[in-house]
Amino acid sequence: MLTRFFRFLDPTLISPDLAPRLRRLADDCEQLKAHGIVTPQMLRKAMTRLWAKREEQLSTVLETTVGLYGDLQGIAGRAMPEIESLDVLAISTSSEPSSA
Repeated sequence: MLTRFFRFLDPTLISPDLAPRLRRLADDCEQLKAHGIVTPQMLRKAMTRLWAKREEQLSTVLETTVGLYGDLQGIAGRAMPEIESLDVLAISTSSEPSSA
């Protein structure tokens, strides 16, 4: 594996336009960073914020779905077919600590 990598870096094997392209890429990245447009830290914070929002939305949807399923079971009784995955969700969501 390393042999292939070092062969890739061999200047005699590299396309003559690769170095300028890589230099342009590095320059563009530096410009973005200098202008504060995109940094890894900014991306990490944005993705963490989005993930937390989606996680909360998903949790709410699951709790609502399980609650609705339970209500329908209460109304329909045995006529309501059991949905095992919702039963498992009901157990798992009831065992999680409430954030309220």
